[in-house]
Amino acid sequence: MVSKILTINKQNGLDVKLAMNLVTVCRPFEAGVALKFNQNEYNLKSVLGIVSAAVKFGDIVEFICRGKEADAALQAILEVVES
Repeated sequence: MVSKILTINKQNGLDVKLAMNLVTVCRPFEAGVALKFNQNEYNLKSVLGIVSAAVKFGDIVEFICRGKEADAALQAILEVVES
């Protein structure tokens, strides 16, 4: 398992557009990928899961990856969120 805690610096938080980008990046990986926010985990391979977290600008979240390609998945997630 690998994880990274970040402060969301996107003005619109994790909106639908960013959620779709995350899902597109995460789906090919053989890894469990999740967003942890307010003690809940949300599936990063589901747009609805990400949007339902209601993450806003300035919120602190943790991205968690488990499994065979966890390192590569986390790197891809960080590229999307930090770009």
